[in-house]
Amino acid sequence: MKISKETLAILKNFQSINKSLLFTEGKELRTISEAGTLFAIAQIEEEIPARAGIYELGKLISALGMYDEPDVTFGDRFFEIKNSTGKQKMRLVYTDPSLIYAPPEGKTLKMPDIDVKFELSQEDFSNIMKAGSSLGLTDFMVKGDGEMLYVGVANATDRNADSFFIEIGEYDKEIQYVVDITSLKFLNSNYIIKIGSKRVVFDNGKVQYFVALDSKKSKL
Repeated sequence: MKISKETLAILKNFQSINKSLLFTEGKELRTISEAGTLFAIAQIEEEIPARAGIYELGKLISALGMYDEPDVTFGDRFFEIKNSTGKQKMRLVYTDPSLIYAPPEGKTLKMPDIDVKFELSQEDFSNIMKAGSSLGLTDFMVKGDGEMLYVGVANATDRNADSFFIEIGEYDKEIQYVVDITSLKFLNSNYIIKIGSKRVVFDNGKVQYFVALDSKKSKL
């Protein structure tokens, strides 16, 4: 099975969320952060043929990165990675799934209530993350003041602190949704953002990230 550059990018991103990964049959990859506050689902073009776990996902990523067109076989007990000629082979032994912290298989997260929905461009997402880093801010915030909707970074408990916000559009409610910016370990991309009473979903068409709201700082 050939691994595309897009899928390799998703694997690298998932490694930043959880060092381990459990592959399951089909065209979907799932991971969850150790704190349980970030859950990600990715749709990939490859068809995973078998259930297989790897404790150190970085090893598999490094092996795939050795070749321009890596070919992976899911064996009975190990991954076999070959180059395009098939003359170079590497084996990585599977990890017992019980040793991997992974999302419950078959479970689907739903958003029964969507209070806010808007689009965020790749440039705006990137600038928000840069602003959070440069200003030392950890609260990613979506807020409405009764007239406009804004998204950015701030200190949710101190209105006089540094902040960076982008105007989204008209909005007639006063709300404040907050998530920890350190949870936003996402691919740099355009996103459709949907917010409910418990979580925020960032969806770029291929990957969905479900992030738990900070209930102490959010004002629904």
